[in-house]
Amino acid sequence: MAVRRDGAFVKKQRLNDIYRKLTQRLEANGGTYGLRKFIAQTEYEHGLNPKTILNYLKTFEAMESIIVDEKSGTIAEWYDTSEVTAS
Repeated sequence: MAVRRDGAFVKKQRLNDIYRKLTQRLEANGGTYGLRKFIAQTEYEHGLNPKTILNYLKTFEAMESIIVDEKSGTIAEWYDTSEVTAS
């Protein structure tokens, strides 16, 4: 059986690894983590540029896994914002 190593597969593996590390860091830090710190760590560990890392984080945010707040410089565990705004 051939091993699949096309670009989509490599990107999927990278996304899975980054997401796993992100959730571990969020869990270890009470549900929030510094955006700049995470970008720097991921840039060092994976050799990706900050723009790519931010795009990956936006993908996780679109999947309702995390919330990226660029203004405050934090990443947080996702919560249902419709319940907060409906109150």
